[in-house]
Amino acid sequence: MEQQKNSNVGEILEIIKKSRKIVLAGHVAPDGDSIGSLLGFYALLKTMNLEATVISEDPVPSTFSFLAGFSEIRDPSFFPPDVDVALVLDCTSLARCGEKLSALLAEVPVVINIDHHISNSYFGHLNYVDPAAAATGELVYRFVRKAGIPFTPEIATCIYTAIAADTGSFKYDNTSERSHAIAAYLIKKGVPVGKINTLLFEEKPLVGLKLLGEALKTLQTTPCGRVAWMEIDRETMLRLGATEEHTDGIVNYPKMVAGVEVGILLREVDEKLVKVGLRSKGQVDVNQVAAVFGGGGHPRAAGFVCRGNLAQIRDELIKVVLAALPEREKGVAEEKNAGDADSGLS
Repeated sequence: MEQQKNSNVGEILEIIKKSRKIVLAGHVAPDGDSIGSLLGFYALLKTMNLEATVISEDPVPSTFSFLAGFSEIRDPSFFPPDVDVALVLDCTSLARCGEKLSALLAEVPVVINIDHHISNSYFGHLNYVDPAAAATGELVYRFVRKAGIPFTPEIATCIYTAIAADTGSFKYDNTSERSHAIAAYLIKKGVPVGKINTLLFEEKPLVGLKLLGEALKTLQTTPCGRVAWMEIDRETMLRLGATEEHTDGIVNYPKMVAGVEVGILLREVDEKLVKVGLRSKGQVDVNQVAAVFGGGGHPRAAGFVCRGNLAQIRDELIKVVLAALPEREKGVAEEKNAGDADSGLS
């Protein structure tokens, strides 16, 4: 199928209606927006009496087990034969689905890319990308409205979870008037707001809290006080029995330090593989910083995976982040760093 960079909801729905077998896929290390969007769209397809399978290369955090359809998510070994349409949600590129899953998706005749990241590569045959949306869940909401399908409590809860997760319960600056309007509509349809926010933001596994404690022990800032970071090595993960799921939210803590503009979390995945998360308070576009290392995301939240030594990656990354500070901030940082070097404090 010939690629269309900018498709609309109506034409995508027409393609979907004509399909025989659909696969829905999200990104590795699935988060609330990814899972909420996938399961919300999955519920829509089932209501339309279409055959669909949800595939995730990585295990889905048990945090989201309250969502309808959670138990039906499969790994790539369950990828069905003769799929004619693939819906890829919340991914900047096909590679974000994972090595195994992306290879299978590349063979599907029609790939539909639905996403809200500004760094999206428009990899689909059909692409519906809106960087102004706070979450991919907002885009799924549009598809349900356009399809004329009733918003059951199950569908509404999936979409609300997606939006709440990516807006930090509506406190991040990507939250818009539209985000609140959609949330209000979904609440009318039966979303248990208190329960969802408790499960997403007020409950953590004990292992996750222990991992946070270990990470906080590594908290450091640059001499200028504008950049802070924490590190989690592989040995710590193994000792605590922690998984990817237990790292959720830890990246936000370095940014909480007063005076810090950019917070960083570096985690050893393997001996020579490091995963990095970046968060900004607004003066640095961390999507552009991540792009230097082959990653991406949003201006305020981004990340990348990089091969190499953790300490070397950290040192190089901090140089890039300091260089990305606004000119006034950069001058202060350079002056402070120079002063500390002269006094032997660096």
